[in-house]
Amino acid sequence: MTSTGTAPAGSARARVERAALDLFTLRGFENVTSDEVADSAGISRRTFFRYFATKADAVWGDFAGHVARLEELLTATDPDTPVLAAVCAAYVEVNDYPRRSCRCCGSACS
Repeated sequence: MTSTGTAPAGSARARVERAALDLFTLRGFENVTSDEVADSAGISRRTFFRYFATKADAVWGDFAGHVARLEELLTATDPDTPVLAAVCAAYVEVNDYPRRSCRCCGSACS
């Protein structure tokens, strides 16, 4: 809590991420709406979309940005590179996130 008695904004974002992950795990990504995630996190739909552009962003960060980066990498691949090797290399590059503390446990997850 802040000195004004309200929860810090970061904790609301973390609640949304946790709620999304829990709901997606229980019911599957396609079977959960952004409204349900917001309700589960105790926030409004409008607040949900202040934090995240899409429901995918609630668990995968800037998903659209990652897809765009993947497209850029594949486009820039040498045409002589085998397709599977190009896809694998681009996928690894896009999913190379910096080490940081885990949202769930606080340890240094990769």
